[in-house]
Amino acid sequence: MKLYIKDRITGTINYSKHIKNWYSLIKTKLYNKERRLLLKFRNGLKLNIMNKKVDSDITIIKEIYVCNNYNRNNFNIEDGDVVLDLGANIGIYSTYATTFGKGITVYAYEASPKNFEYLKGNIELNNLQDIVKPYNEAVTSKNGKIKFFLHDRGSGGNSMFDELTTSEREGSIEVKSINLPSILKENKIKEVGFLKMDIEGAEYETLLNCPSDVIKRVKKIAIECHNVKGYKKEDLIKYLIKNGFMVWKPSKGMVYGKRVD
Repeated sequence: MKLYIKDRITGTINYSKHIKNWYSLIKTKLYNKERRLLLKFRNGLKLNIMNKKVDSDITIIKEIYVCNNYNRNNFNIEDGDVVLDLGANIGIYSTYATTFGKGITVYAYEASPKNFEYLKGNIELNNLQDIVKPYNEAVTSKNGKIKFFLHDRGSGGNSMFDELTTSEREGSIEVKSINLPSILKENKIKEVGFLKMDIEGAEYETLLNCPSDVIKRVKKIAIECHNVKGYKKEDLIKYLIKNGFMVWKPSKGMVYGKRVD
């Protein structure tokens, strides 16, 4: 217990650089309560998160704010960019993306109904309704409906692949799905300035089945890769290079691409 508390306090020091009421993270975890928690960020944003025993929301905040998993080394969103947040979760990245500059528009896709309600709530909480457009759809290779497995660890870990949720599965539901070409067509998007993808294994089907004329309308892409039977990260790297991207992978689970042709 003492080691757990020490690790919690050490980790919270990093969060304090980004979160005003960082002390709430220590307080709630010491008492191990499960409830909604409002966090106030130093960049002016506010987020309601699911404060559960396993910290999937806190982990995602760490990935985005502390570790800069999607935006590092000048690999950033720019003024006027159209941003696709595929696997938007509760809106942590969707809201964060709006802080990079002026004239940014975010299209946020999230499959989980519960996460989607938080996503909409966090958009409204920050008065971003005109900037962030939320959609309750799973992103994959086909339009229609898919079986979607829910993970019992907060908001993260839900997937269309049962192998990624087997250990702590909460159940499954049927959700609407959409592919990348349809996202661009339905929203009349000519060019995507930044595509962030964290769709729990569906990144392979989504991209490898995406036509060249569509992916070439993306300027920058940041992908969180997952272990799915039959696919490997190198498949995505080859696909991006083939379609005119300069690719690098500074961390084990991430792939970054910037279109150069």
